[in-house]
Amino acid sequence: VDNDAFEYAATTRPEDLADQLRLIAVKMEHPNWDSAPLDREKALAISSYRSFDMSATAVLQRELQYRLSGNDLRWKIPTPEEVSKLDGKGFRSFWEPLLASGPIEVLLFGDFETEQALESLRSTIGAMKPRTAASVASKAMQVNFPAANATPLRFLHKGPKDQMAAVIGWPTGAGLAQIGEARQLEVLAALFRDRLFEKFRSEQAASYSPDATATWPEEFSSGGFLMAYSQMQPKDADRFFAFAKSVAADLAASPVSPDELQRSLEPILQYVERATTGNLFWMNELEGATYNAARYEALGRLYSDYSKVTPEQLQALARKYLVDATAWTMVVEPDAEAVASR
Repeated sequence: VDNDAFEYAATTRPEDLADQLRLIAVKMEHPNWDSAPLDREKALAISSYRSFDMSATAVLQRELQYRLSGNDLRWKIPTPEEVSKLDGKGFRSFWEPLLASGPIEVLLFGDFETEQALESLRSTIGAMKPRTAASVASKAMQVNFPAANATPLRFLHKGPKDQMAAVIGWPTGAGLAQIGEARQLEVLAALFRDRLFEKFRSEQAASYSPDATATWPEEFSSGGFLMAYSQMQPKDADRFFAFAKSVAADLAASPVSPDELQRSLEPILQYVERATTGNLFWMNELEGATYNAARYEALGRLYSDYSKVTPEQLQALARKYLVDATAWTMVVEPDAEAVASR
């Protein structure tokens, strides 16, 4: 289940393509509403929920995406009580009309004969019954980054008392229209990560491994962010936030050197070069291109959007987005009472 579509994907041999397409078509038209898989998933969700308290990283896994989306329920990990209330009838009544609506897009990549593949499509997915139009509320395409906070949002974990996690994030953008800016933000995030790492090493001699990432949801109209996070000892949380804000200010104050830019950019370019040799890359990048041809143009600029980024462009992005007044923070601290009781 992706943000804006249901997806079926498979890897198969050319001679088995027709059977694979037939299998997918049958699954789409005749989903099995057996309660047994639902019961297994419920049991797994309930039993695994308890583990979310056992470390700072686990609490981040449970809370971070939900909080970064402004407490949007689409990204909330349900509690055992919420899971227990779900039954097969309610599950089916919610999902069945959604699975039966909206257009179907098929993407095929690899070694196959075009005419044979088209004939296989006509007799399988192309032979399905007409589908109802999808109804998508405009507000469903919006994701709201949380408001800036002077005091970090605070959670507790029941793991080691010397373990803590901290997060700082800034809202950015979304959508396909400015995809070039999204790719430049990935480079800015790499620079941010490297500088934050160096600050911890040079100014504190700490062996922490902070990370930074940029998220730009192409299918939504809002909800992107640049985020930095790290595990650390509780005494270093304030230092982490100070370092992160200092890095943001430095990136906005002056352009990075060409050498520093190249060091951060080279791993990204190597990844793109490797990824483009695989069919899965092309399928993922062109998902949705059937009804949004701008994806073809965006894919054509993929490498150049990264390789031609300049220090001045990155400085402008830092000034635009890494603004202290918009920063949102979160910490996961050890639960003193839980530690004392062990």
